[in-house]
Amino acid sequence: LITTCDLKENHHLGNIKLILMAVACAFASVAQFAPVPFPENRPLLGVCGTMYFIISGILQLILWFVDEDAIMITYPDESIKETKGLRVRTVFPRYTEFFTLMLEYEDNKELKKKCEKPVEFVKETWSVGNFFDVDGYFDAAGFDKAVSGVYERFKKKQFDVEDDDFTGSNKQKKD
Repeated sequence: LITTCDLKENHHLGNIKLILMAVACAFASVAQFAPVPFPENRPLLGVCGTMYFIISGILQLILWFVDEDAIMITYPDESIKETKGLRVRTVFPRYTEFFTLMLEYEDNKELKKKCEKPVEFVKETWSVGNFFDVDGYFDAAGFDKAVSGVYERFKKKQFDVEDDDFTGSNKQKKD
């Protein structure tokens, strides 16, 4: 989407997660390499271990409740005067050949919680076999074309009807 649709990725949340990870690793490094012998460094080990545990927990909460299954968040598309960023989500369940791509506005989670209006999204499911040849080579151009088609539907606001099954077939709204 970044190269084929000229979108810019928003790295804000990723940068926050990287900073938290670096701080957690710093606590772990201090606990491992502090030049204090063992019996005397027990309080230091306790503090460092506790801080590592807390920061790792915060990171996990961010992944569960903020990131969810998003692989990319973009800035608003200036070419269509959009004010909201795009959230790209994917699902590729275990033991299946079907891959699902979903594009939605970044603020859809808040709308869903408030139940103000229907959530606007576009979803497409493909067999991964569509993008590999008989020798096992990936057809990147074909995949880019398919993803661009989903983005064009999103830009034209041809949204799908919400269903409970993210991995299910998409049903387009009737206009």
